[in-house]
Parts: sequence; structure tokens; C-alpha cells
Amino acid sequence: MFPNVNIPARDVRTGLIFDDRMTAHDCTWDSNHPEKPERYLSSMKKIKDYDLLQRCRVIPSRKANIEDLKLVHSEEYIDKIKKSADIEDVTEFEEFASKYDSIYLNSQSYDCALLAAGCTLELVSAVLQGSVSNGLAIVRPPGHHATVKDACGYCFFNNVAIATKHALENYNLKRILIVDWDVHHGQATQRMFYNDPRVLYFSIHRYENGEFWPNLRESNFDFVGSQAAQGFNINVPLNSTEQGNAEYLAIFNNVLLPIAYEFAPELVLVSAGYDAAIGCPEGEMRITPPAYAHFLNSLSCLAGGRICVILEGGYCLSSLSESVAFTLKSLLGDPCPAISPCVGIHESSVESILNVISVHRLFWDAIKLQNVYDSNFDDDGSNKHIVKIKYTGQPLEGSAVFPTRDYYPIQPPNVIAALEAEIKELINEIDFSSPKYRTGFVFDPKIEQSFCSVANHSETADHTIAFYKKLKESRLLSKCVYIQSGKLLSEAELIQDSDYCDKIQLDCALSNELSDEMNKEFSMVKFCQKDNICIGNACEKLLKLIDAVAMKMCINGFALIRPSGHYPDSENASGLCIFNSAAVAAKYLIAKYRMNRILIVDLDVQRGNGIQNFFYEDDKVLYISMYYHDGECFPTSLEAKEKLIGSNKGKGFNINIPFGHTICDGDYITALFHIIMPVAYEFCPEFVLLSLGYDDGMSRTHLSPSCIGVITKLLSGLSYGKVVLISESNLSCENGPDIAAHCLSALLNENCVPLRAMKPTSEGIDTIRNVVKVHKKYWKSLAFDVEVPCSLDTSEMEENSSSTVSSAHLRRQSSNPVAIPKIQDENETCFSVEFERGENLSNNAFFCVTPLEYCPHLELLQPIPNEGLNPRASCQACKDPNENWVCLHCYQVYCGRFVNQHMVQHGIDMKHYLTLSYSDLSVWCYACDAYIHNNLLVPIKEHAHDAKFNSS
Repeated sequence: MFPNVNIPARDVRTGLIFDDRMTAHDCTWDSNHPEKPERYLSSMKKIKDYDLLQRCRVIPSRKANIEDLKLVHSEEYIDKIKKSADIEDVTEFEEFASKYDSIYLNSQSYDCALLAAGCTLELVSAVLQGSVSNGLAIVRPPGHHATVKDACGYCFFNNVAIATKHALENYNLKRILIVDWDVHHGQATQRMFYNDPRVLYFSIHRYENGEFWPNLRESNFDFVGSQAAQGFNINVPLNSTEQGNAEYLAIFNNVLLPIAYEFAPELVLVSAGYDAAIGCPEGEMRITPPAYAHFLNSLSCLAGGRICVILEGGYCLSSLSESVAFTLKSLLGDPCPAISPCVGIHESSVESILNVISVHRLFWDAIKLQNVYDSNFDDDGSNKHIVKIKYTGQPLEGSAVFPTRDYYPIQPPNVIAALEAEIKELINEIDFSSPKYRTGFVFDPKIEQSFCSVANHSETADHTIAFYKKLKESRLLSKCVYIQSGKLLSEAELIQDSDYCDKIQLDCALSNELSDEMNKEFSMVKFCQKDNICIGNACEKLLKLIDAVAMKMCINGFALIRPSGHYPDSENASGLCIFNSAAVAAKYLIAKYRMNRILIVDLDVQRGNGIQNFFYEDDKVLYISMYYHDGECFPTSLEAKEKLIGSNKGKGFNINIPFGHTICDGDYITALFHIIMPVAYEFCPEFVLLSLGYDDGMSRTHLSPSCIGVITKLLSGLSYGKVVLISESNLSCENGPDIAAHCLSALLNENCVPLRAMKPTSEGIDTIRNVVKVHKKYWKSLAFDVEVPCSLDTSEMEENSSSTVSSAHLRRQSSNPVAIPKIQDENETCFSVEFERGENLSNNAFFCVTPLEYCPHLELLQPIPNEGLNPRASCQACKDPNENWVCLHCYQVYCGRFVNQHMVQHGIDMKHYLTLSYSDLSVWCYACDAYIHNNLLVPIKEHAHDAKFNSS
């Protein structure tokens, strides 16, 4: 059945960078520390065990230089870490480490950190220079917690942030997406790009309302970016443990992917921590290792496929190593292993997703699926999502001394044993056998001799031949294997009525005059005497291709067949179609291979009503169709409405997505993420049939070939890659051959074409919303059809949440957050202050205020930095030396409201509300709109006083 074909070797397009010297970073005073060399060693071993190393292009490693590090880190901090390498005594190392939150170091740590940063830079450069298409960096120590001037959370230098700055400055990129799926919030990366609209930072992390490390207020969903970068910082905080594949895929499909494809990045960087994987004691989450392949596949079409994955955390060696391997396999283009059906999403994750949508829908059209309500609503009985900010955390960052031992979770031996057994069983269930060929292809060259004799008929062989020539010219066919047909037993009779089959054979045998009489029985169908040959060959070839994929001789397949087939039902030909190709294929899979879950996605602009009719009562076939429908376009029946959902066992298994306007790429992509992919992951198909049509002779769509290629690629992440694309409706369509080429390229895992921004139309959003409303009762993955607030601001959210959160409930963006306890029973203090500049006061007038004795933002107060205060400092923005204030959250200096208002703007943008005047040493809170005096402020005021009046 499969000829001996020499498949050309594909270019090695995936880079891998590593360096064994990074194992020298080890904790000399704590052998149980989870960030240990075995993390690197186990990952590399698994890559070799799966024979992945030889499939990659190994990129030479290098150390970052000081100029590289200075892209994001202060020179003073770099120098401190560099000098630490000269320490000789273990006690001194531990004492040095105690100055930072959750780190250790030895004499080799600095060099290892340089290697981690340098390897990341080399990978990004290789991708941007085109020597590889994508790649993975196996590096340690990790980086996404390292701030401008502090080591933190096992991290010294922020590898991803350095590489991002490098790409922005040296490659003139304008749009970079950072996806951080480490279970800990990458607060340092967030801070470094919080004001930069060129960088979209997206983090999914365990939060538990601030009670999970790093315990920061700024890790919550309402930190959206500042100034021109609003909407470019997206936090998805998870407030419950045990979240797994279903929750993460819901976040991807409902938030990350719609926004990412609208953003259209030029480069994707992944801060790939695997501490949300099953078994990790730090994350306590439930992501299975194969799920990471699905995450990567969903991102694979962004930025023309330019994706760099950088290792961050992950502390269960077995799940870490497997997850790393599946990530690399996905980068290499291997099919994604099947994962269990994603049935049901934890209610806390639903709440988090809706919170994120509520605050970010102002900035991104692709997530405006929900209807909105006015904040002053009357309860009309509809399901409304109330946005509340909850924060009960106690940040440690900013403390004088940090623990250096036993600050990480340890699992009991019985828990470890149970989790290891579960991971082993999960991996053992995966079929690692690899098909010999990637993409099978079928085409019948005999159709060139079977032109229809009807003059000016719209369905002729020359259109199909034009498609074939395009695929051949693009050199894609040379990378496929041709599937030879053989004798099959009446496959069409699997679904077509036997009398109907006899009628078709008779009609094709009649003279043209007699055939015309029979043609009147069918809708938009013409028969020719030679067509019987084509019909038989089309069925034979299609089902042989199905065999090749089902039997794992090929990963996937492309069928270029004629005549097309998605309109006929079991008794009637229709719409230029005689036998229903997709329906024949689905029935064949059910009958021969005993499959129980077949997904058919129909992308023909004219809906395949015949496929719907075949499976309308069948729960083994999920039929989803996206199409144009205005009531006049063929087929015109009422069966095209979204309310047609199937019947009996098939209820919910027929999903119509009827667009009544000129369809654009954004409409199809948004429907893909909000409907098709969530439902498909819940359905968990064993096989995917993609019915592809191109007939857009009436300008009903503005769909680009790249858009259809993206859909093909993302659907290939299902069913272990078992996808057969059936090329239908090969009519006269200007971009039809290009669409076919993009789809075949996607199946072959060729380089993606960079995409334009894919924004849905308002009409498209309305259609998608209506479909979700109809089908949400059948699919738990469509759990987001609620009303959200029409507009949100910080004060509104704070007001809504004031009864449920601690006093530290306002936003902040801080470089050194710290929790300071409330002081009880403080003595009331009244004092006189000098009015700012004293304008409008008489010479004899005094202005007296009674400051507040307490404000909730005192809990966000930061310690005085090591370098102390400088009351003579000029404004950092305008360099004005007059009337300057120092922020008590980050200790930056800006001018007051009577100069250029830079401190006012800083307070608004960064939500840093407490500030001290270097003029009169008073403290003002912008949020409380009042002066503040509290015993907690006395040391800071005394320090400022001494610096101002006692310094020489």
C-alpha cells in the first residue's frame, strides 16, 4: 500500500543550547535544596533517552558579558554577585545569601548565572538570525525572579528579560510576547516591562490571594501595565491548588491565545517553569507532561514560528524531565500526545479568567465575548460576574534577613511514592511509536480525462488540477508520500442508500440527454458519463489515506479529490456533490477502527448540510461548521441556524457557527479559540476530519490563506495528530490554491508565515456569543457566558472588594514589597506643617493640619535602601532640583505638584501612594488624599532629617 519513497531529509530547524558547567551551581550547606544540578541532568538525560538530541541543531554556549547584564540589571548589583565568587568560606556564602529572598550560591554560581543568561541570548539570536526556527535552552539557575538590583527566588540574572531587551535593541523588534507558565509569578519580568507596550507579558501562576510566594499584591489580575502599556501586562492568578490541564487550556483558549493572535508578536519567549506539573511540591498543581506539548502547539503559529523556550523552575525530577522532553518534541513538530478529556473547569479558575477578561477587555477586542452590565445595575436575574480584588498575603521581600534553610516545601515519602507511580503510569500509557511518514497525499490524475461535458459548468476538473499544480510548484508534494489506492468494498454504501448508489451509477452511464432528466431530481448537480470513474476513485483514495493515518503509517493526510462531497445526504446528491466524502470517512473510521469520537470541522464557506444530516442523532461524531449564512446563500434551509444542535443522543454534537457578514480572519480565529478548541479538548477526538472549501466567488469572506493554515495547524494538536484534510469545493477561487498550500504546509510542519493582527468584527463576536449561549448547557468548557462590568477602574474594584480583603488591598508596583504589621493603640499626633509653597496665604497666616494616624497603605511601606536617602537629589524625570519628594515604596525621587507633577504622575501610574517631602519631611498619601503620621514613619523621617541637616 505504501511505496518505497525516499523522503528528503528536513532541515534541522530546532535549536538546543545547554552547558554541563551549569551543574556546578549547588547548595553547599543544604543538600536537600530543590534547585539542584539534577534538574539539569535529568532533563538532558530524558532528551537523550528519547533520541531528541541528534534531531536538534546544538547551539554553542557562551557566558553573558557585563554589557549584556546591564540591559536590565544595575552595575552595582552585578558587581556584588561577581565579587561573591571570591568568597571562600561556606558560612560567608550563607550570610551573603541571607540578604536576598530564597537564594543560595557558591564560588561557581556567578559563572553559572552568566552561562544561563548567555545561552538564552545565543538561542534568541540564532532564532532571529534565521539559523534555527525555534529552540529550547536548558539553563540554570533560573531567572524570572531576579530584579534590577536583587537576586530572588533561586534567580540571579533575569535571562528572559535580558534576551527581550537584547531583541528590542539589537533587532529592532516592536512586539515581543513573553509567556510565563512557571507556577510562581515572574514579578521581576513584570516590573522590567510594566511601562513598555512593545512587550506583552502574560503570566499564569499560583496566587491564593497573595498567600503563595512571592506573596505580592502586584501579582494579581488588576495589574495591567501603566501609561501607554496598559493591557500589556496580564496576570492570571490561580487561587486554588490542584489545577490541571482543563484549567490551563481554558486560560489559553479564552485569554492568552485570542490576545496573542491579536497582538501578532514578532518573537515569542516562554519562561518555562515546570513546577505546575504533577508531582512538584512547590506548585501542587496537576498539569500532565504531555499537556506542555499542546501549549507549545497552540503558540507555534505566532511570530512565524519564532519561539524560544527558556527553562525556569520545576522541582519534581520525573515530571520536569518528561515535560521538558515533550516541550522539545513539540518544537520539533512531533504530534501532541493525547490527553484526557478536559471536562469541567474549577470554579476558582473560572472566576480568575473572568476577572482577567473584565479588566483587559478594554484593551483587546478578541476577548469581548461577554455581554456587559452597568456597575449601577438593577438585578434583572441574568448571570453577572462581580469583580473583587482579594489580597491576604504577607510579602517577605524587602526584609533585612531572609531564611537560608528549610524555606521550601517537602513532601512526605508516601506522597512522593504515590505521585511518582501516577507519573510513571501516565507516561506508560502513551504510544511513542512514530509513523514512517509525516503526510500522506492522494490525488487522482485521471480526472484530467473526465471533464464534464456541460458547457460553462462551475465544477470542472481544471480547478482541481490547478490546485494540484500549485502544490507541486510549491515543492510541498515532494515532502509527502503518495498513497496508492486499492480495491475497496462499496465504501460509499457505508452511508449512502443502496438504491441511491445504483441511481448514481445509472445516471453516469446514460447519454447526456437522458442524464439531464435525472439531474432534475438533485440540487445543483450535473453528471457526465466519465464521472463514475472519478467518484469511485475519489472514495477509494480517500479511504486508503484514512487507513494510512489510522494505522500510523502517516501522521496526517491531505486528500485532493473530485467531485467534492459535503452536501449530499444518504438519498440525494446536492450542491455539485455526489457522495459525501467526510461522512464516508467518518463512518469508515467508526465501522473499521471502532472509533467512538470523530471530530469533523467544516470550513467551507457554504455549510455542509449533508454532513449535519448524517450525524444529527449521533454522539460519536462532533460536527462543527463555520460558514456564511444570510438566508439566501446555498444551502438556504433553516438547518443552518445555530439553534440546530442535534437530537436524541446527538444533542450538542452539532455546532453551527453562521456568520451573516463579510467574514475576516479574526472572526474565524476567535471562534476557533472560544468554541472549537475548548469543545474539542472536552470531546477528546480520536480522529479529526477537516473539510476544506474555497468557494468565495461572491466576496463573502476576507479570509487569508495563512488564517486557514493556522486553523489546520492548531487542529493538528488533537487526536495525536491524526488529521485528514479533505479538499472540497475546488471552484474558481482566486486564493484557493494558496489556501491549500498553507494547509498542506501546516500538516508538514513547515515554517509558518508571520501573521497580521487577527481582530474579530463586532458582528463576528455577536455570532460567537450566540453560539456559546446555545451550547453552554452541553459543554462545560463553555463556562464563561456571563455578563461582566462594562467598565472598571481601581476605585470601583476596591469599593466592591473592601469588605472581603485586608487593608493592603490597593494596587502597587514595587521593587521591594514588604508587609509591615499594624501598630495598635497609637497615640494621636497633631503637628503643624508648612503649606506647599504657601501661595494664597497672607504673611501672618499659618496653615495647620491634623494628619491621619493610620492609613492602609502603611502596610506597603518599604525599608530605607542601603544607600540611604539624598534630600538634595533632583527629579529623576525633569532634573529640577526644587521641591522634590521621595516615594516610600520604591525610593525614586520626583518633583511635586507645583513643579512638573512627576511624583503625582508616578503615584497614579505605579499605585505608589506614600511619599515624603524633602522640603518639610511631611508624608502624603495620594490614595487617602491626606497627610499621614504614624510611628512607622518616624525612622524614615529621622533618617531624612539627618541626611538633610547633619551631613557635611
